[in-house]
Amino acid sequence: MNWVVGNYDSPTNIVISRSSDGAIGSSFYADHVAEHAESTQVTLLADAAGSFNSPNLATLFDTDILPNWPECAGKTNDNLVFEDFSIASANHNPNLTVSQHNAAEDEVQKDFSYLLGDTPDSFSLPQCIFNHYAGIESAVKNFHSYTAGGNVHIIFIIPDYSSYEVEILGFAVWSSKLITGEPVEDIN
Repeated sequence: MNWVVGNYDSPTNIVISRSSDGAIGSSFYADHVAEHAESTQVTLLADAAGSFNSPNLATLFDTDILPNWPECAGKTNDNLVFEDFSIASANHNPNLTVSQHNAAEDEVQKDFSYLLGDTPDSFSLPQCIFNHYAGIESAVKNFHSYTAGGNVHIIFIIPDYSSYEVEILGFAVWSSKLITGEPVEDIN
């Protein structure tokens, strides 16, 4: 971060993007970047960020890692969910826009849910994704989502990434508009 600040005086925008488990952790890094670049629009594009609503999530968390912000007050291992990371970061940094890409039937997300102890008949991944988005949207002003059909886990590695479309809007075009601050609709 010190190198970026020292070598780029006034960027017009900054994009933080990670995929899969990195997409979850990127919300922590996005807030640190946004704090260092308060006058710059920062966009988090979390690819395959997950939508895990498992009651077994508490086994993954250690709330000691949370920043000492009012937005994290009252969070414990028992009530912390992945949405809280994006919500806290976006609400702490008004220059941060949070966005996600997910696939409705992402096989890796399903497998992770099974590893958490959820059974195949105990959840609907599209419903979990909807609930995940609704949780963030209810608490954050600048949140956008692009949800594709199918079981692709990470959009950035698919061969037809640049031509991938849902509702006649390609992901590459949608994400470019998002990053440059143009208005975008949620795509589902």
